[in-house]
Amino acid sequence: MFGNTLFVTSSGDGMVGKYDAKTGAAISVRFITGLNHPEDLAVLGKALFVANFTSNTVGKYDTQTGAAINTNFIMGLKFPFGMAVKSAK
Repeated sequence: MFGNTLFVTSSGDGMVGKYDAKTGAAISVRFITGLNHPEDLAVLGKALFVANFTSNTVGKYDTQTGAAINTNFIMGLKFPFGMAVKSAK
């Protein structure tokens, strides 16, 4: 969750959706598309990290626009499934 925004993976569809965390209303069902079985999400500031299970990568995306910052932010993993973020503050 990011503020009042909830990001949800749809692994079989290769997408991340964006929803209102208070009402559950869809903001953008196809917020990020073209992913390879997204399994987990983490948010740090304005960055959304997505673990792509079958491409063995973690991609970095903009939380406001869904634009790719770096689709291969982390590479060489073996079926990434979980993530956690700790702020440096």
